[in-house]
Amino acid sequence: MKYFSLVLLVVLAGSPLSTTANVMCDGDGRYTANSTYEANLRRLASAMSAEISSTPQGQGDLALGYWPNRLRATWTCYGGSSSSCSACIAAGFQESEAECPYSKEFFFDDGDCCQLQVANFLAFERFFRSTTLTESMALVMALQAVAFAYLLILFLQGWRHRS
Repeated sequence: MKYFSLVLLVVLAGSPLSTTANVMCDGDGRYTANSTYEANLRRLASAMSAEISSTPQGQGDLALGYWPNRLRATWTCYGGSSSSCSACIAAGFQESEAECPYSKEFFFDDGDCCQLQVANFLAFERFFRSTTLTESMALVMALQAVAFAYLLILFLQGWRHRS
């Protein structure tokens, strides 16, 4: 019976249920193997350790690449040294790649040490997909049309009085 408890402890310690890490695959963007986006993702992962060691506040972001293969990583580390933060972020990249293969956007939360979010840098596209923005733009355009009509009426009245 004591061996059963030991085996159970070893199995639970090695199982995914025992970790507090949380990985979420965001968005529907996918990249292909050996693409420019994948190369930028690898470059970003390798550049993160230098960036993390140079930011004493334990949080920051880093953008890399050119559109449409531009991506951005935002991270936060909780306590610990910069080396433990770098190790946590590196584990976040590896675990996220395993959980979300070829996904352009993911979120990793270690629970104890760090958080990492990587996103495709198409904020412009996201901005215009918003329904509230579309509604706002329609309202602004309607107000501009009313203002233009008012200016046209004032111009016509002024022109009529001059002649």
